[in-house]
Amino acid sequence: MRWLGLVPLVGLLACSDPVSGHVSLSTDRGATLKFVPTQCTDGNDRGFFGVELSDDAHQIMNFYRRDDAPAVLFFSPGVGAFDLDRDDCEFLDGDLLRKFNSTTDNGKMQGSFEMDCTTPRGWHVEGVVSFEDCRAPEDDDEDHSHSHSHSSW
Repeated sequence: MRWLGLVPLVGLLACSDPVSGHVSLSTDRGATLKFVPTQCTDGNDRGFFGVELSDDAHQIMNFYRRDDAPAVLFFSPGVGAFDLDRDDCEFLDGDLLRKFNSTTDNGKMQGSFEMDCTTPRGWHVEGVVSFEDCRAPEDDDEDHSHSHSHSSW
């Protein structure tokens, strides 16, 4: 009887979160906001090659490819939005990979990024985030004849 009680716990321990890490934003007034994403979605559904990360406070961060280089778009209801690329950063680097399981699968995005940037307002943004199994909200029947799509900077 006790053994059966452990089965769900073992199952939970074997699962990994699709998103890990965080990004910290320090404003020019000394306030700090911490973005800890809990969900990821493939950006293909929104028209970009990358991922959309979100947290429980309705903050959104898109990590994506723009002109063959990494870029980040962040939105927070209390802060507003900003868009960053390497010109805004001491360091912005990452890896995006879309893997397909079949020719009718939209694939899953996985990868990671690290950033140390300054927004146009002079705010400091830094962090490391990794993600896997990020899917589009709904799969379509589009045929994908290749096994993966990859960007690394």
